[in-house]
Parts: sequence; structure tokens; C-alpha cells
Amino acid sequence: MFLRPSGRTVPRLLSAQRRHTTTVQGSASSLTAHFHPSHPSHPSHRCPTPSAPSPLVPPRPDLAPDLVSTLDNLVANFPNHQSIHTRLLLLKSTLENPRLPLRVALVPHGSTSRPQIKSLLDAALADPLASDQTWYNDHWLKRILQKDALVAYGPFAGTETHNSRVQFTVPSPLLTPRPARHGRPLQILEATSVADSVGNIALCHYTILVTNDIRALSSPLPEPTAQNPALAPALMVLDLDTLTHKIDLGPHVVVLSSRMALDAVRQIKLSTANATAYTSLWTNSNIDQLIHRLSDSPSLNSLTPLLVHLSATLHRMATDPARASHALAHEDLMVRNLTRDWAKHAHQERQSVLQPCLQWWAKKSLPWYKLYYRIGDVRAATENMLIDSYLPGASYRLGYLLGRIDHYTTTQNPSQSSTDELLDLGIADLTEGKVGLSSVIVDSRSELIAAPAHSSLPAPLAQLEDSARSILATTILAIQVPTFLAAATGYFQYSFSLYSMTGVFALGTVVGLMYLQRAWGIAIESFQKQVLQQASQAIAQAENVAHQRWSESSKRERNAVAVRNKLLETFDSLVKMWK
Repeated sequence: MFLRPSGRTVPRLLSAQRRHTTTVQGSASSLTAHFHPSHPSHPSHRCPTPSAPSPLVPPRPDLAPDLVSTLDNLVANFPNHQSIHTRLLLLKSTLENPRLPLRVALVPHGSTSRPQIKSLLDAALADPLASDQTWYNDHWLKRILQKDALVAYGPFAGTETHNSRVQFTVPSPLLTPRPARHGRPLQILEATSVADSVGNIALCHYTILVTNDIRALSSPLPEPTAQNPALAPALMVLDLDTLTHKIDLGPHVVVLSSRMALDAVRQIKLSTANATAYTSLWTNSNIDQLIHRLSDSPSLNSLTPLLVHLSATLHRMATDPARASHALAHEDLMVRNLTRDWAKHAHQERQSVLQPCLQWWAKKSLPWYKLYYRIGDVRAATENMLIDSYLPGASYRLGYLLGRIDHYTTTQNPSQSSTDELLDLGIADLTEGKVGLSSVIVDSRSELIAAPAHSSLPAPLAQLEDSARSILATTILAIQVPTFLAAATGYFQYSFSLYSMTGVFALGTVVGLMYLQRAWGIAIESFQKQVLQQASQAIAQAENVAHQRWSESSKRERNAVAVRNKLLETFDSLVKMWK
């Protein structure tokens, strides 16, 4: 994997460039013996001979089944932090599919931007001796830089636009299957930036950081987050404007000048008579070293960089049993305190919010006398009151509490989904599973409004609505209407006095109103008691659910720590044998 240059590398490089301020003379003439002016050949695109020894990719084919099985277990037991599931599945699919292309990401590093690294891939893909230059001049060089560019091999040039990238199919010899890749083709991703290209970078087998700033060689790598993968570059490229001599900074740093390489390509395109200038510029640009690494380097074209990167990432995510036990004890105290505080605030909310709202609802929203003209609004008004006042703060805080418990333990089984990027590589994406938080408060409120399907009893709100209709019907049809009919009959048929019959009607009206007030008050009081009692039960039930869920989660996490460390030991042993 990538080893960062020491702090003395940058001064050494600067002093070396100051000592060699003029172009090395005679290099072009020494190379013309291998480069005939009348028939130039592009040295970067010479395909290796079929008899060239092929590195063992995989070096241990017998380990592939064990690795695939271990990768499945790692996906099932490790959380999907830093896109680790995507990278584990990428490795698994690469082992299972011998035709899956190897994908490398060119990522700007430090203060370098995407337009500043554009010339690097332009120079690497340039094939000035090809008979058809249309794809290079009209399509590739005019690509937009707002989206990532993925270039893959194809006999004919073409483009395909996706959400976050544009895929180019080009007939470049650099991308063809090579023995070093065990017959796999190569795909190169030109990333916009680390932040904007997280999803595409995660689908690459290894990363090459590119910069044109010498100081970036010693600058820190971007910090990984829960969503962003950790960058473990297999190579760093320092792309300078000019390069007067080859500079060796070790096996993990390539110093080159893509602009000199492009200048060489322009020279040979103008005329084959410029073969000497072309050879000199191309050789001094040192672009051959990068192309050789991409095409024929066993260290980059094997799966070892990806294996080592995954091992390091998993080690950062794993915890030893002692530290896990200490963390669980600390979290246990936190969860118990949070649960106790939640129950305390929930009971306070029941007394200070729910109970006053019930009283206001009984006195202002649906008093007994409003039943005459609001009998059809009893259910809607009561339901709105419950939705607004039935422990809304406790319900929100309960979701946070249960979410903290569930997210502390990260042994969730992810759900299957598909994306364009993963389908391009022939694998399926695994995204982190979403644990549904069953809010006891919301369920309890729902039971007040509508009875559960398994219950044979009506919901309290339905009972209240039926009581309101029954009470109003009794008041009108059984008390007030009969007394009115009796008074009217006595006055018109039996000639009783108007005064006496009015008294009978008034008596019936008053008795009906008294009955309505008393009966509705009893129904309201019964409903309020049911609501407050159910709220208390919901608080107690939620508290028990939180304790039970934490007990199960902590037990599962203890087991998961042991399982993860055992899996990691197995994976490390396979990686060592793979090397």
C-alpha cells in the first residue's frame, strides 16, 4: 500500500530540480536508435508479448472460496461504515467473476482541482499513431468536468451519462486485457474530488492520488467519516509542468509531466519528422512509468492493495473485548439515565400538557350544549386534540432514545438494493439496514383513536362518539320531543291553558338539558380517565421496552465483538497467504 514520503522528500525534490534547470542533452539522440523517424511507434502502448510471464492473479486460486465465504460473513457482521460493504462486495465479485474489470480512481489531492489533473489521463490515453483519432479529439478531450469520467475499453467509441458520472467507451490499448491483470480489462475513473465522488471511488479497486503541488506529498489524507471511505492510495503522482530529468522518490511516488507528454503527442501528430523531439519529450516526461504501472505492474494489478486496505479499515472498526466491555458499561449507565429522565419528563408532560388539553377540550371545544350542532364533529375534534397533545414531546424523545440504543449496536442485517454503479460491475449493493422504531406512544394514541384489528372491543374514541349520539338522541327524542308533543296536544286538542302547557314544555326542555349535561359530563370524565390511564400505561410500557431493547442490544453487541474479531483473524490469515 501507499507509503507517504518522508518530510525530507519535498526539499530533496526542490533541490534536485534546482540542480537540473536545463533539459538533459543527448537523451533524444540516444533513443533514436530504437525509434525510426519514418515509422515511429508509441512506446507507451506496446502490448506485452503473449509469452510474457503472467503474475498469479489470484496468487492463490485455492483461497478464493474461503475468501468469498469470509467476505459474506464480514458483510453480515460489520456495520456499513465508510462504504465498507460496497468494497467487500467489490472484492467478492472480483474473485467470483474473472472477467470483471479492474477499476482505478485518479483523485485530486491537496489543493489540486479536477481541471489541473485533466492532462494526466489525456496523456495516458493518447495514441497518436492510431488510424482513427475521432474519439480522442472530438469526444474525450471535450468531456465535461462537472461529473466524474469513467473510461472503459470498447471496440467503438461511445458515451453514456449517469447521475454522477459520464462513462466513455474508447478503443485505447491501455485499457485492454493484460497478463498482469490475468486477462482483465482496465477501467479508469477520473474523480472530481473526494467529497463529490465518494460513491464512485468506493467502487474502485485502488486509488491513485494526483497533485501538481509538491507540498501535497506531505499533506494529510482526507479523514474518513461514517459515509466516506478511507483513502488508502496505492500510488501518488506528482504532475509537474516541466521535468528535466527523472526523479525517483520510491516505489509509491511517480514524478512526471503530463504536459510534456501531450506536447510530444502534438509534435508527432504534426509530422513524423518530429520523431526525435517526440521521443525526447515523451521520455523526459516519465509518463511511461505511470502507464507501465497501470498496465503491467503486478503490485497494482493484483487484488493485494484492496485486500490490505480492507483489512486496515476493518481493524479500525473492530474493538477488542476489554475495550468493548468498558464502552458497554459506560453506555449502559448513559442509557439507564436517559430512560429514567425520559420517564420523568413524560409524566410531567402528561400532567402539564395532556391533562390541561383534555379539560380545555371538554369545556371549550365540545361542551354539552354544542352537541346540538357539533354532533358530527365529535370524532374529528377529539382526534385532532389527541394528535396535538398526547405526549408529543415524549414520543419524539422516545424515538431518540430507542434510536440511540439501536444505533449503538451495529450488527444490523443490511437490505438489498441496486444502483447503476454497482450493476456496472455486476454486483449488488448492500446499504445499511434501517431499524424501524416502534413508538409505544404513537401506538398507544392510535389505540385510543381506532381499536387494533385483534381487539373485539371498540376504541375509546368510538365509544365516546357512540355515547354522544345516544345521549343526544335520548335528550331530544325521549325527553324534549315527547314533552313538546304533550304540551301541543293539551293546548290544541284538550284546550288546556297556554300557560300550563308552556310550563310542561319548559319542564321537558330543562329536564332534557340537565340530562344532556349530566350524561355528557359522565362520558367526558370516563374518556378523560381512559386517556390519562392509557398514557400512564404507555409511559411504563415504553420504559420497559427501552430497558429490554438495551438488554438485548448490549448482549448482541458483546457477541458481535467476539464474532467480528474472530472473522478478522480469519481474514488476516487469508490476506497473508494471498500475498
